[in-house]
Amino acid sequence: MAPECLAVLTTPDTQSLVLPTDPAKTKGYTVLFTWNQPKSPGYMAVDIRVKAISTFAADRRLVLRLEPVEGGHSPPQSGMTLDIPISIDQGTKVATVSRLLPKWSTGNGYKIRLFDSNVEREDYSAEIGELLRRSFRSNLKALENENVIDWLIVCEADKRSQVDSFVDQLYPIRNSAVTGRAPQQNPSEVTRKVVSPDELPTDWRGYQAFDAVVFQQSQLRTFKAVRSRQYSALRKWLLCGGTIIVFDAESIASLAEDLDVTPTVSAANAWLVKNASDTVHANYRDALRQLEDAIREIKLEQKRQSANGFFRAYDGVAASLPPGMMSTKPAELQQRIDKMLLKRPDPSQTQRIWLTNVAAGQLIGIDQASDLSEHDLSVVARTFGFRQSPMLRRGVDPLLGDQRVRRWLIPGVAQPPVYTFMGLLTLFVVLVGPVAYRQTTKSGRGYLMFAIAPVLALVTTAMMLIYGVLADGFGTQTRVRQVTWVDGASGDAGERIRGTYFSGVRPVDGIAFAADDEVMVYPDLDDQSWETLNRRNDASMGRVVVTGGGQQFDKKFLPSRAQKQFVVHHPRLNLGRLRMIPRKSADKTPTASNEFDFDLRNVVMRDRKGVYWSIQEMSANQTDVTCDRATQNIASEMLGGLYNDHRPISSTREVNRRSYSSRTRDLISITNRRTGDPSRIVTDGVFEFWLQQNLQVSGELPKGYFIALADISADAIWVPEAQSVASVRFVFGTLP
Repeated sequence: MAPECLAVLTTPDTQSLVLPTDPAKTKGYTVLFTWNQPKSPGYMAVDIRVKAISTFAADRRLVLRLEPVEGGHSPPQSGMTLDIPISIDQGTKVATVSRLLPKWSTGNGYKIRLFDSNVEREDYSAEIGELLRRSFRSNLKALENENVIDWLIVCEADKRSQVDSFVDQLYPIRNSAVTGRAPQQNPSEVTRKVVSPDELPTDWRGYQAFDAVVFQQSQLRTFKAVRSRQYSALRKWLLCGGTIIVFDAESIASLAEDLDVTPTVSAANAWLVKNASDTVHANYRDALRQLEDAIREIKLEQKRQSANGFFRAYDGVAASLPPGMMSTKPAELQQRIDKMLLKRPDPSQTQRIWLTNVAAGQLIGIDQASDLSEHDLSVVARTFGFRQSPMLRRGVDPLLGDQRVRRWLIPGVAQPPVYTFMGLLTLFVVLVGPVAYRQTTKSGRGYLMFAIAPVLALVTTAMMLIYGVLADGFGTQTRVRQVTWVDGASGDAGERIRGTYFSGVRPVDGIAFAADDEVMVYPDLDDQSWETLNRRNDASMGRVVVTGGGQQFDKKFLPSRAQKQFVVHHPRLNLGRLRMIPRKSADKTPTASNEFDFDLRNVVMRDRKGVYWSIQEMSANQTDVTCDRATQNIASEMLGGLYNDHRPISSTREVNRRSYSSRTRDLISITNRRTGDPSRIVTDGVFEFWLQQNLQVSGELPKGYFIALADISADAIWVPEAQSVASVRFVFGTLP
């Protein structure tokens, strides 16, 4: 596969398949299909290479289709049919296509089918992936990657020996080093994959299955200069919530320069590193003390032994020591202590590890003044918290869903018009009772009530039905929550869009997204458990056509007269920035320039000295706007108002449906508990977490940040001519 078409990141899970599987059935060309057999929800990369026996004598239009097979996905209703069109020009010898395909299920069982000019080539079909046992469908082990830190270590082929020591120290670290839990409670290892830069994807979504990408700084600079498309994909992933770790780093400023981002080392980030370092040091001291206590207890017990010198541990000593330690000789324990003393944590660790936010992502640098230690890696691992889970970073569970979907519904649609119905029923009662009954009995024709009452009942029912349909309309409505996180140095941004759609009549063309969008559905729980869903029969959600220009989900994804919600992440390059021009003298106020191509309102800025400034409105590309100074209290009220006025809150009452039958109803809550970070419960993703913490909880911006409101962008509406209702766009980030 040519490097410029690379989508599949080569790992031990990579699988290649040649179609037709029987070479004798080849009909003019072969198809090489390569993928990574993903088991978790997200996006899966595929590379397709069509090679003619000679050359193609005419233009060809092929479609490679992936259909979910029975037992191949969990929940079994979450599989979707995926179409990949392939256009081949006359005279072509080899055609290559690389795509990333949406996947909202666990498991990877598909059947490949090939269509040539709308005619299926049955000899070019095959089944790929693994089938799930029905007993394993609802097993939460399928989500182990959500609470394991997956590292992607990048090195040149001729420099792989330079990272051997790094890999050797990295691999033994367990989640107990991250969460503080005992190994038997959480035995999953921190996983790692080592690849060369040539193997890295050119689409940012190809990194989403990983939690961190590890570079050397010198290697990162070479990567930036030589592999521009792969470097661009890496930066986009960083903007949208990824983590890049650079060891042997010179400084945080040099790292930021290499990545063209703003070096914002906030007090919160410094505290996070210090807290992680303190915990690692405390664990080290506890382990050392435990070994010393074991030696002392064993020696005391040896003095109590019988005259024959037979060594036997009594229950009191055995109960006070870790399992298996009583059978260890003191000399062996002393050797462990000596080895631990040689690996004592560095007191200057907090000065050698840097952590900075880059839009929604984070950049970690490790000063390699001395050899990298396992303690350094443990500190870095502890800074991840909820970020070790792709589900928590996104803030959406496409598998099961939950009642949080109701916090961002379109108000007043797909809901019974209670008061109108009450009015119609009251009118029915009045007509049947005081009017019809009185008139018929007065005229001596009371028997007519046997006909009038049913007719009026049918008319009232029809009126209620017609009103319910007409009240919601026949068009498409949408409610959008667009959150844009801008890096001030580059003007690039990461973005999260939460869109809810209601269609009176489902659009014939379905719903369309951009080619580089990461699209996730937000299912409504509807009182269904993970176990209940997995007992249902297999069914396809619909068909998705993925091309180089977009992703087209068919009309099945937008059922009529029902609200459907999607969450999309994507990067925005060269979006613009908000620039603040400092005061020229003490009696002058600063000015600001809006370099975005859209208007801003309710702008709040905090300069690097900690002073707040505000501007009511700024037109697109407007310059030299005078800032108004705001006190801490006024700024806090303004920030709280920005969030509370557009707070995601349920329009219907959310019922706490606690399950006493051990059924799984909220995968996001379960994943939060498993990350072992009770101080940072995250349910709505990195973007919303920043808004909650800074606007609602603390009521203050970090130094060098701004926030504003804007109208939603045109490309945030995914159904043409859909009417926007109660939508909002937050724009925030660093000042250059």
